Amino acid sequence: MSRTARSRHGFIRGLGMHWTAYRSHISTTSSVTAVTVTMTVCWSRKTLTMNYGIFFLQYPPGLRRRKKQSTGLYRKLPWGHIAPNHTRVRSLPGAKAFVDDLPYPRFHLDFETIGPAIPIWPDTRPYQSLPIQWSCHIERSRSLVEHREFLDLSGDPPMRALAEQLVADLETQGPVLMYTSYEKGVIGNLAEMFPDIAGELQAIINRLVDLHPVTKANYYHPDMLGSWSIKAVLPTIAPEMDYELLEGINVGTEASSAYLEAINPETSEERREEIRVDMLRYCKHDTAAMLKLVQFFAA
Repeated sequence: MSRTARSRHGFIRGLGMHWTAYRSHISTTSSVTAVTVTMTVCWSRKTLTMNYGIFFLQYPPGLRRRKKQSTGLYRKLPWGHIAPNHTRVRSLPGAKAFVDDLPYPRFHLDFETIGPAIPIWPDTRPYQSLPIQWSCHIERSRSLVEHREFLDLSGDPPMRALAEQLVADLETQGPVLMYTSYEKGVIGNLAEMFPDIAGELQAIINRLVDLHPVTKANYYHPDMLGSWSIKAVLPTIAPEMDYELLEGINVGTEASSAYLEAINPETSEERREEIRVDMLRYCKHDTAAMLKLVQFFAA
């Protein structure tokens, strides 16, 4: 995170803790208390003026609150970007052009990883991010979609088998879609771990296409509350796919913890199978979300 970004985040947190200092800027209506903030920051001999728009000190009734969201400040849609009905803002020509330029087949890829403080396998280090699962939805055409996945709960190091199956299932042609650049780092680490297949893994890296920047540039919904994470975006385009509706695992940290439980020798086979089902469902949901987003932009 840049220094400027850290300044912004620190200021926002400070506003939440010490908002009484800004009473002269606060206006109250029957439904919402809000503060409009413009701040001038001096950093490294540079003066930056940051217009933060509106921050809510109470939750506005017009916006849906998710169950697991913490209380605090909630940012409304920035000035100049509010649609007449205050529901959804999108610039479809840019997003549609982006999607239309993606050739088939399209591979929608997502990894799950662990990073144990105490290494559990030889030749690994503390907190090393190790992939243990992936899911991939493959669009052969607009109407033909396949699904591939990898998950090994035997307790043996899964990275080699995971990488080999990844190379086989992602083939050699077609864009490999990701949401943020996390997948790029995971595949790059696999290439370092296994030099004999580094060429094939680097070829996958060269095909990666990030959906996050085009989403952020072309789409916003007030329910996203200033976040463009896939978990924030998805309910606004497909409410029936909201992660909160998933049974069992519905966040990545839960998947990591569940994996470590599953490979524990003391875990029963019944419980291990339950974890397997939950982990496969969760990771598959991630790539289904990416597929849904691409279809939404293409519509």
